[in-house]
Amino acid sequence: DGTVAVAAARKFQALRPGHAGFLMLGEALVLSGEIDAAILEYQKAVALAPSSAAAQAGLASVYAKAGQAEAAIDRFLRAVQLDPGNPAYYRALARVYKDRGRLDLAIVSLRDGVSAATPSPALQAEMAEELAALYEAAGMPREAAQERLRAASLRRR
Repeated sequence: DGTVAVAAARKFQALRPGHAGFLMLGEALVLSGEIDAAILEYQKAVALAPSSAAAQAGLASVYAKAGQAEAAIDRFLRAVQLDPGNPAYYRALARVYKDRGRLDLAIVSLRDGVSAATPSPALQAEMAEELAALYEAAGMPREAAQERLRAASLRRR
């Protein structure tokens, strides 16, 4: 329940000041459907901890939910810079690019995400399948087939 989550996050925030409290409150506000209020909380988290990839990605996600794709892209790119080993940021960035009709940039982002997912072959295979779908949507069947082969190979590991 979003209302309960917001109340709990507000109590938690008093116990744990700093950007973590703002992140938790922002997440609770998203659950309750209060996107504009969530943006403000994530902005506070980013202001307190600009080098926090989680804060940058959280703000990016809320911007994407609010239909502010360019702001979301900027924040996801910052999250990737801060934590290049986290495949979730590449994956989310690829989704925003895809929603904007930029399959070329979505492919590049997801391809980088597949590389970042190297420690987890299962995740890497899942992302390779998503990349294959992007290649197909872009009219690149040969590349799509290669990604599906890579995904199959990763699943056998």
